[in-house]
Amino acid sequence: MFYSKRISGSTAYWRYMRSRLYTWINYHVAQGHGPPNIFMTLSCAEYFWPEMIRLLEERVWIAEGRHRNGPGAKVYANGDVIDLTKDTKARNKAVNDYAAVVQEYFINRTEDYLKTVGKDVLGIQYYWCRFEFAKGRGQIHAHLLAILKKELIGALQRQLNEKNGSPQEEALLVSSWAKATFGMSAELDSRVARTEPTNATSYRLGSVKDYRMDECNLCHEVLMHNCNAFCMRKKKGSAKPRYCRAGAGDETTPNKCDTPGFPLRSEPAITQDDRNFLRREMPRNHLRFHQTPLFVLRGWRGNCDIKILLYRSRVNDPDLQEIAVVSDYLVAYTTKGNETLQVEREILKEFIHNAEAMSGNQEDVMRIARQLLNRSIASRTISKQECMVELLGLPLVLCTESFETVNLSGSYKLQSDTHRDLLSQYRRLAADNPTMSLHDFVTKKLIERNNGLEIIPHYVGASGQPKYPPTKEYAMATLLVYKPWAGKSLPRRSAKQWIEDFLNFISSHDCPKGVALEFARVKERYESKRPEEAVASEECYDSGPRAEMDDETKDVLSIVRTQCRPTDPFFSINDYQFNRGLTYDWSIRKLTFGSIDHNKNWLMGEIEKTRRSAEGDDTYKPFTMNVNNREVEMSMCHAKDDQLTIIVTIMLKLKEWIECATSNDPEKAATFKPLRMTIRGSAGAGKSFFIKCLANSIRRIFNRQDVVHVAAPTGAAAFNVGGETLHRKWSINPHKPSQEMGEQTRSRQLNAHRRVLAYIIEERSMLTADVLCAAERNASSVTHGGNHDDEDWGGVPIVIKNR
Repeated sequence: MFYSKRISGSTAYWRYMRSRLYTWINYHVAQGHGPPNIFMTLSCAEYFWPEMIRLLEERVWIAEGRHRNGPGAKVYANGDVIDLTKDTKARNKAVNDYAAVVQEYFINRTEDYLKTVGKDVLGIQYYWCRFEFAKGRGQIHAHLLAILKKELIGALQRQLNEKNGSPQEEALLVSSWAKATFGMSAELDSRVARTEPTNATSYRLGSVKDYRMDECNLCHEVLMHNCNAFCMRKKKGSAKPRYCRAGAGDETTPNKCDTPGFPLRSEPAITQDDRNFLRREMPRNHLRFHQTPLFVLRGWRGNCDIKILLYRSRVNDPDLQEIAVVSDYLVAYTTKGNETLQVEREILKEFIHNAEAMSGNQEDVMRIARQLLNRSIASRTISKQECMVELLGLPLVLCTESFETVNLSGSYKLQSDTHRDLLSQYRRLAADNPTMSLHDFVTKKLIERNNGLEIIPHYVGASGQPKYPPTKEYAMATLLVYKPWAGKSLPRRSAKQWIEDFLNFISSHDCPKGVALEFARVKERYESKRPEEAVASEECYDSGPRAEMDDETKDVLSIVRTQCRPTDPFFSINDYQFNRGLTYDWSIRKLTFGSIDHNKNWLMGEIEKTRRSAEGDDTYKPFTMNVNNREVEMSMCHAKDDQLTIIVTIMLKLKEWIECATSNDPEKAATFKPLRMTIRGSAGAGKSFFIKCLANSIRRIFNRQDVVHVAAPTGAAAFNVGGETLHRKWSINPHKPSQEMGEQTRSRQLNAHRRVLAYIIEERSMLTADVLCAAERNASSVTHGGNHDDEDWGGVPIVIKNR
């Protein structure tokens, strides 16, 4: 999961983006810019925008040789003409065939809109924008969190705080401000009648002659809400009819989507939704008209929406808990994972059923879950539109600032003069600058490095994830970053002292508001018993299963949904320095043990399980295959003729080794020559199938799983043949294969390789020579108790490399 966060669009990627978005919010709160006060959605009108039509026509001409025959246009082929503005069928086909054009144009249009209209007209100063692909909003749409200019939102906030009036007075004040700033309205102009048909989104704003008529046409075309299966929801376990999640009410007839519509209002009001958030409602004179910002609608020329986020607390003294509650939901919604398609659900369910047949008990839950995660990462189904964005290298996130990741892992970085990273540079300056914190130093250096551009440092590692009650790791990481050090070396403190210092720092004036906000967020979650990530509505698949999903799908998503496991403090991944340092507190227990039922039955069961494991009848887990809708064990009888010949050759060599090993004749034992074989074949020749049949055949004879060890260069290749990566199998340092095993690691490896009879290495062609040599070196020192370390591969009789 650590590496999959680099795969653009993956669930782990959006989880990583979520942490960055929290950093963005904390940064602006600390800088005095305030929390996000605008949530905007911009949808795509790919069938009507004139610029989009022109680009599609150009693409059709390049790919198909057809050109639009307009005034002054050259006809390149007689009769081979296209006009996407009139030919609806051809336009729909072009939008689907050339999705790359749609995605690239939408992303560029959004970026230009935010830099011009967003900044100069709407007053947006900072923003964080995410592109999403989901049904109901065009091929692609954007969700945006923004911070308005302080003078724009600050005046309204001060008026609300000063008046402190009734809800009706507040509603009038907010509504008048929203109407003047964004043209916010839920009323149709009764003085203008709609012109049909118009396709108002196909006109540029500059070509509009009657703005009232244009506004009326836009409202009727893109902002009328007619309920359908996409917006209808049903509460789990309730006999009540389905309801519209947009607020249009309950359906009158089951499965007919005949909701009454939005309630009409003559005056603005403050209402409360089902998540206990206060909502501002504008006067409404139409049952189906969405409350919308008309200024945005006129310029964007498509479906759009704005939610204004206001806070009860004062501008100069923000209520961090209030900000935490609002931002939690918005962050979860803005960075939700992608939709799990039905085909993916079927694959996962089928795999679970197969895994149940393979295991038959509860002891393999972790192994099954791990395999399931590998499967979910290895085969992810995405839409064509998202695929185009991936292939073109287009961004999925736009932000006014840039981020710089600062890794806090590895105590050696904080104690060594040989490293030149920012942490080591600060360590050398800490004693001479007692008032400068690591965060101040990093921020200063990033600005200098980037020629004055605003860069937000994003701190990762050192298990510094915010938690409540605070842990030693969270407390230590926060203090090391935001509190000036007392000297060059790390302070030696117990866990209790770290936490006490952290709590004192959080409540002091020296603590940045962004840090206090992060603590207030996790504290509020803990006290209100909310999950770590707030559940967002619509298609928020990463936050939890939806109510209308079946139970099997919920079980699948519950297994797939994971959190990145934090590393130990001072445990470095990037530089592969595994020494935790002299200051590491080994007295702190790192594992949390659940309650154990101390009774006789439990104890006898554990004894029996250990006995069976020692006898070998509980460790053999064969590979299976589906034959006539039945799961059968893969064996030699399923192999092809050429595969069977190789398996027989290997089994005869294994028989010869057993005879020599059990013989009392030293001369006969000395004549044995181990088998070293390389198997070659093209893709689809059945090499992986052969490995599984061979492994089953040997394991069945000895009724042990550990007599055959299968390894591969990558996790995906290892998963395909039921093995492990070479680095895990033989404890090889990925960045320094020449590094030998430590005593503790060697002790564990001796136990794992004491019965091995065959090593099988998959995808030999992907291995470098140094990694393969490291595998042989480590295998020689641990195979069969390390008694044959002078022989290659420790004297194991069978070594097979699959190319």
